[in-house]
Amino acid sequence: MKKKINGKTYNTETSKKVCSYVVNDWTYELYQSKTGEYFTYIYDDYLLGSIHSEEKRSLLYGYVERIRPVSENEVCYMLERSGLGSRDKKVTILNELKDRFCDEDELLKVTGEGGLVIFDFGSWEVTLDIDDKDYVKMTTKGKSVFDKDDLDRIECIRNKRERIRRGYLNERYGKDIPLKTKKVSGDKDKVISTLKDLILKGEINVVFIKDYDDMFSPDDLETKLFGSLYNNEEWEMKDFCINGVKSGFKFNKVGETYVKNVYEC
Repeated sequence: MKKKINGKTYNTETSKKVCSYVVNDWTYELYQSKTGEYFTYIYDDYLLGSIHSEEKRSLLYGYVERIRPVSENEVCYMLERSGLGSRDKKVTILNELKDRFCDEDELLKVTGEGGLVIFDFGSWEVTLDIDDKDYVKMTTKGKSVFDKDDLDRIECIRNKRERIRRGYLNERYGKDIPLKTKKVSGDKDKVISTLKDLILKGEINVVFIKDYDDMFSPDDLETKLFGSLYNNEEWEMKDFCINGVKSGFKFNKVGETYVKNVYEC
């Protein structure tokens, strides 16, 4: 299997297979290319075996198989889940996910280990497998009746699976990343183009709204930055606040850790 993504070709036949594991009939294989880049090949062996033409296989790409590059965090995760990585890593308390899913004055503990993320609400908990889109397990620990808010919370967890996956990878395997920012000048189109280039090169990972408030509104700047990266599957962005005010945007490769604390210099 081979696939070209963002100008790079990932080929399982010419790369080294590092490890693999199976979750709910889906096989996850980690490969390292000759140039040292890691990628994963994910497929349903049963469904793939029923496809006998390359044309149909190409049309069903993404449904029965797919290839995608992976970050350093995900490499660590796949090694651990396959049994080749460290088995001494303890349960991780996922404070970032707790803050995202916790209401004011609510008791919630979020932990992760072995690809499972557990949201513990005290008298009940929800367990999610970051690789299995169909796996969400609810466990009662004394509570027998669930109200609408509880059911809405479970549905929210189901719908935020990709965000939970990124949070798990970031908090369990991520490293602190230093802030890198730079103000650029020029007309609007040139500013966005230059910022995109700097982000993709890793030369900046934070853009402050205040640096461009004479050219863009916060929403306009966010839309243009997001649009410039939209077709690049390896990068993502999110906003951040300082003293409760939306102040800028953070960037990183998919699966890696964002700059955790941003303060105005």
